[in-house]
Amino acid sequence: MILGFYISLFCIALYLRYYISSGKGMKEKTGADSRTYLEKIGDQNRDLEIGVALKNPTYFRIRQGGFLLRFLSSMHLADEFKTGNPDLDDLLFISDHPDDFHDLMRDEETRKAVERLFTIPEAFRLVCFGKKLWLQMKPAPTKQYNNTLRRKILEDLYVIAATIDQSSEMRRNSGKSYSPAKKLICFVTLHMALLAGGLVSAFVFLQEDTYFLLPSEYRAFLTTSFFVFLFAAVFWVMALRFTLKRTMWYVLGLADFIVVGLAGLFFSAPMLLHEANHMLPQGEPAYYPAPLINKTCQLRCERSTGSGENRRTQTRIHTLDPVICESGNLRVEHSRELREHDYICRNSAVLEFTLRFPYPPEISGEFDAPVTAEAFDRSGRNDTFAIPIFPGALGWKWIDTRRIRVKVKE
Repeated sequence: MILGFYISLFCIALYLRYYISSGKGMKEKTGADSRTYLEKIGDQNRDLEIGVALKNPTYFRIRQGGFLLRFLSSMHLADEFKTGNPDLDDLLFISDHPDDFHDLMRDEETRKAVERLFTIPEAFRLVCFGKKLWLQMKPAPTKQYNNTLRRKILEDLYVIAATIDQSSEMRRNSGKSYSPAKKLICFVTLHMALLAGGLVSAFVFLQEDTYFLLPSEYRAFLTTSFFVFLFAAVFWVMALRFTLKRTMWYVLGLADFIVVGLAGLFFSAPMLLHEANHMLPQGEPAYYPAPLINKTCQLRCERSTGSGENRRTQTRIHTLDPVICESGNLRVEHSRELREHDYICRNSAVLEFTLRFPYPPEISGEFDAPVTAEAFDRSGRNDTFAIPIFPGALGWKWIDTRRIRVKVKE
């Protein structure tokens, strides 16, 4: 059930990201000259998008340069477009194919059309994705936009679209077409899967209390996790660069990795190392004797309300008196009273039993081991227990509370 919920969220997130990036929010309309165009008119807080259709799929972006885009230009991942207009910042061009910039800018009319679009104060990005070319703008004055601005924008977009269609057709006929867009989708999917898997495994790890590393092993564990995370991040960036080459897809993939993939690696790396240390083949455990320090029990109550996104879970924990904990009859009676008087406990109430032990003599501190009711009742205050310490497949020692031997006689 939970896995299906996470998969559903994962698919919805992927679809929404594609929906936004591909301009699917624009609706087809017909202008006064009977030519069709695409448009999405936003309100005061949303961007306005206006575009035209293309014959062949093409991918690029043109926008005014910022710090990040200047950096991409210095790394030869984006082409800088010198406008020569003192009132207009230089533009940066990043595309699906290395020749797109030269094919588009060698035509003088197309070059002037691009410049005119970016002299509009509200314009901030020209996007070509698939069979759509559109200008992204901040909300423009409605009257001005409806009277003259829309028509001027469309005229320039038609000029640019004609050049794009001509270049893409020539490239297709010459056999030089190249589009790693599908490879980017694979990377984006992996990034999201990495993040989802990392979050789920971190949640399970935090809930797990039957096996855990000794405190003395944590520093080495965290140091190794950091270097594995760093190595995996560098390797991933190199894989992106090798696969997506010098295209806009590498920049988009790199941005997606920084925002989503890095977070996934951050959670996944330590979880995978921890599980590998626990699950891979290793030697038999060594046991050390430990006295029982304390016995505790509690009644965990949960109550769920609502459904779907509005589902809420209330949790309440009642810690029972030690005398009640160690008497089976008193536990049952007291639990029944709590179920009757506490509305949260009426539907779901579970007794949880815990034994507390010291770590090995060379390590200070204590730990709690969850046990069954039978093991709890068999455990006496003066008993000595054998605690298993596994060597760890990766060299980090850990304790398995499920294999604690009860009532070991000295």
